[in-house]
Amino acid sequence: MSLAHTFRISLYGTVIFAAAILGRAEDGYLTSYLTILMAALGWYLTEPPRQRGTPGWLSNVFGLVAVLASAIEFFSDNPEGRLLSGSHLIVYVTWIVLLQPKAARQYWTLLGLSILQVAVASVLTSGGWFGVSLVAFNTLAMWTLAVFSLHEADLQFGQAVLQTGSHEAVLAGQGPLQSAAFDGQRWHQRPADTRSTMHYDVQRRWLTARFAGGVFSLSIMSLLIGAMFFLLIPRMWIGQPLSIGDGRDEPLGRRKLTGFTTEVRLGDLGQILESSAPVLSLRLYDALTDQSVDISTYTARQGGDEPLFRGAVLTRYNNGRWEADSLGAPAQKRPLTWNFPGVRQEIVLEPVGADVLFCLDQAEAVRLRNSTESAIWAPTTGLTFLDAPDGRQRKLAYTVYSRWPDAEPFQMGTEAADGRNRLFMSRGYSYLEHLRQLPRNQLRELRALARKVTDEIRRRRPDREPTPLELARGLESYLRDSGEYSYSLKLDILDRDLDPVEDFLFNRRQGNCEYFATALTLMLRAEGIPARLVTGFKGGEINPLSGSFEVQQRHAHSWVEAEVGGSNFLTLDATPAVARSESVRSLSPSVNFWGWIKTLGTGFWDDYVVSVSLDRQQELIYQPLRTMTMQIVNRVKALAGSLLAWFGVDQEFLSNPRNWFSLTGGIITAVILLLVSAAIWLARWTWNWIRSLLQTRRASAVAGQHRFVAFYDRFCRLLKGAGLTREPAVTPEEFARAAAERLQPALTGAGLAAFPLEITRWFYRARFGEAPPSEQELAELDRQLGQLERVLATARGPAASTRTSAPRP
Repeated sequence: MSLAHTFRISLYGTVIFAAAILGRAEDGYLTSYLTILMAALGWYLTEPPRQRGTPGWLSNVFGLVAVLASAIEFFSDNPEGRLLSGSHLIVYVTWIVLLQPKAARQYWTLLGLSILQVAVASVLTSGGWFGVSLVAFNTLAMWTLAVFSLHEADLQFGQAVLQTGSHEAVLAGQGPLQSAAFDGQRWHQRPADTRSTMHYDVQRRWLTARFAGGVFSLSIMSLLIGAMFFLLIPRMWIGQPLSIGDGRDEPLGRRKLTGFTTEVRLGDLGQILESSAPVLSLRLYDALTDQSVDISTYTARQGGDEPLFRGAVLTRYNNGRWEADSLGAPAQKRPLTWNFPGVRQEIVLEPVGADVLFCLDQAEAVRLRNSTESAIWAPTTGLTFLDAPDGRQRKLAYTVYSRWPDAEPFQMGTEAADGRNRLFMSRGYSYLEHLRQLPRNQLRELRALARKVTDEIRRRRPDREPTPLELARGLESYLRDSGEYSYSLKLDILDRDLDPVEDFLFNRRQGNCEYFATALTLMLRAEGIPARLVTGFKGGEINPLSGSFEVQQRHAHSWVEAEVGGSNFLTLDATPAVARSESVRSLSPSVNFWGWIKTLGTGFWDDYVVSVSLDRQQELIYQPLRTMTMQIVNRVKALAGSLLAWFGVDQEFLSNPRNWFSLTGGIITAVILLLVSAAIWLARWTWNWIRSLLQTRRASAVAGQHRFVAFYDRFCRLLKGAGLTREPAVTPEEFARAAAERLQPALTGAGLAAFPLEITRWFYRARFGEAPPSEQELAELDRQLGQLERVLATARGPAASTRTSAPRP
């Protein structure tokens, strides 16, 4: 493949790849597909042999249309369009340039627009796929730039041929060559050329394995330098965060994780129960000692079988739809630090579209990393939210401090019993009374079932009225343990005229955790017990590569919180635990080699790119560097102190300037100067030794090259004696081909037909810095030169010409 074709393929590939990255980042592949179409059309119209394209006035019209389209998108009511209008303008301009006639200016513009598209994509996403794509784009862009420089040099030589009137254009028989349309197919028809400081030899290829290796090495170096700057520059926010539109708008591309919003339809959670997409990763540490805490130990102290991550608290039900209310005490800001016994939760949350900060138990303090937002705590629900929600369109890393859970079954509490009346009153309305509400004139069958179950509990205790706790446990056990109901992800509705929860209780009798939790919540309310539905996640798995506890969407779960007279809300779970665990386990993705690699890469990206904060930089970089520097300084001070102690001098003596002009001070000054001089002499001696070693090796290599050049000079003298002399305008390889052709009969008979080209290639290797021949190869060349000398002595008569020019076709 010619150099020109290689460059064009690289350039158009870079443009398409950048468009694909931007399309993936904004979840809109239409622009990527259209860019591929425009690239194909631009190649067909503007590249050789057609070399047409849109004229300048039409490109200006297209540019005006692109600006107007972006302006309309920016001033529309769509908040997503306001932010994406700028990126779409870049794409529109790329299309316009693709359709223009191509010269160096257009090629540079396309490269610049590609880099801009990738830069915009970095703002729209923080996924691990972008890190892999960025590395690939960096390598491709480096390759394209390197080939572009060679392509420009190639065009310069083509222009030089036209300017000097070289005979090759005439011999081509097709008129003058146009530099912009030159396809690199006829360069082999002309001799070597020199322009500026570059020497062009038509017999040597531009694109070699050495060139590709150099580009790859340069890409690796650029990535390493970029990573160094990324890690060393402090992760600090300056100024206010960017805001598009007013605060009432929904954020860009808001992806809400179904089942964790303020309004949930019964059955929504089933849409994610079969997904293995990640939700969050967790690391636990002791808040005081920073020792790692095992998640199973924490869960055992929590009093459950698996950890629970609360996500949404829903209180109002009507015909299969749950809604959240804002009743209760006003939200409170959480502190940033915690200096009491407890646990520190290091959490990385995926962009789930919800504003709640998932965590274990109640958050006593919350610190967000890489964010100017703060956390607020809702006392009524016990949940922690973002004070300035942005829809979680990026990964969020935050630290949560919580108390050690005790062994009591009341885990989801908000306040002590003596403060409940004050806490659960808002505008004269009782929050607990709200949690007893059922839809009017509905759920008659459910009410009757709840009464039947509780009557059975009362019959078992004829001596007294069961407590609310006993009634709640009895209803929970009926749904979970009676065998009347089974766990299933199938959500087929048998009777659409019934409320979905009654269809579950009396017809289908199987469903997921949502149905069990909804049925229990409503049955508790039917018996006058305040209850609310909670959605979140239950369980997770330890990642063997990163060591973090990871939660996926298949771990989504619903349970119930009921107020039964204790100091806190009681956690109830009516879902059959064994059947649910088996279902979650069956949905676990099979982990193969590539799965392990993907998990490892995702963990690295989350820990060292997305979650890099100023605190983490302090922990991983700044503090170790500071510690190492202080250790060196302290050792130098200790050494200096030992030397001074040897002279019987202490620090107090040196702090007095008069002591420096005493006999002891003079001796100390002399010793210090002597030591500094010795250090300088040692550094200079080391540097000279290293330089002499390098010069010796270089001289050895140059000597080897000179020794070989002597062989090549001998070769040229032998041919000159045979009447063949190389003119300055003829390259060594062209001269060798002409000599081999002239002396072909004699050289073939002696087995030296390829020897002129072989010794010339060795000459090129030595001349351009490659390794010269070894001693064994030099001995073989000496033997062949001796044989050539004998052949030329025999064939001296046929060599009639005295000077040889470039070979003529």
